[in-house]
Amino acid sequence: MKVLDLFCGVGGIKQGFTQAGFDVVQSVDFDKACKETFDLNYDQEMRLGDISKISPDDYPDHDVLVGGFPCQAFSVAGKRLGFDETRGTLFFNLADILHVRRPRAFMFENVKGLVGHDNGRTLETILNTLRYDLGYYVPDPQVLNSWNYGVPQNRERIFIVGFSEPTDFKYPDHHDHSGNIWEVLDEEVDHKYEVSGPFNAYNSEEYMDIEPDTVYQKRFNYVRKHSNAKRSPTLVTGMTPTIIRDPNTDVVRRLTPAECFRLQGFNDLKLPDIGDTKLYKQAGNSVSVPVIKAVAEEMWKALNS
Repeated sequence: MKVLDLFCGVGGIKQGFTQAGFDVVQSVDFDKACKETFDLNYDQEMRLGDISKISPDDYPDHDVLVGGFPCQAFSVAGKRLGFDETRGTLFFNLADILHVRRPRAFMFENVKGLVGHDNGRTLETILNTLRYDLGYYVPDPQVLNSWNYGVPQNRERIFIVGFSEPTDFKYPDHHDHSGNIWEVLDEEVDHKYEVSGPFNAYNSEEYMDIEPDTVYQKRFNYVRKHSNAKRSPTLVTGMTPTIIRDPNTDVVRRLTPAECFRLQGFNDLKLPDIGDTKLYKQAGNSVSVPVIKAVAEEMWKALNS
């Protein structure tokens, strides 16, 4: 079954659906930096383009439409303007494709904040569009946590799956907590990732007091402590994502971009020389590959039943 992969980023959804047996025929995004990472890792190059300006007829044939449409309009990290913000309206570009091309199924992913945005009215608008305007069978969306799928990260995201005909689709419910943040670390890390000097409300001496199984993370203008011994808090897109005491060197440092991608379930993604800031953003904006694979496997079953 052929998949059209929109808002593809660095290919997390592509990887998950490919691992589940689907054929991703085209991946599209407007981010040139993402294209560098994407093209370095896959045989098929990313199509660089603005989805809001591409006609639904200008895509290859596909059975399944997938996409993590931009979440800033609904995220607590953004202004939460929803459909009043341009990025929020990109959902309707997906709806146009469903209307014109009528694929057999779709899967959309977004932040958990979409659930309660505007007292639930935003999600209700999305579901009404999919169910009543477009006539798709859409089971109630679910929030899935990467931690339940072998990913050492506490990351909750909403998934909206639909089909052109009623099916017996069920969201996966794995509860696999085998992932471990300490297993994704590199043995040798560049000194530039070490924490030194003042860091917001915490200085380097205070960081030296953190326990080996404690994780700190900068969120906006404050630093949050996360003490789970196995998993990281949700990756963010900022320059200083997650801070740990390295068990290999006893040094307090930031996670590297490569480690952040492993926290998303990527298997040693090749990274281009585009700077850490862009790579952190890509990792923080990406999906957790094992979660996508689990959802895709259930979609495969439903489509073949």
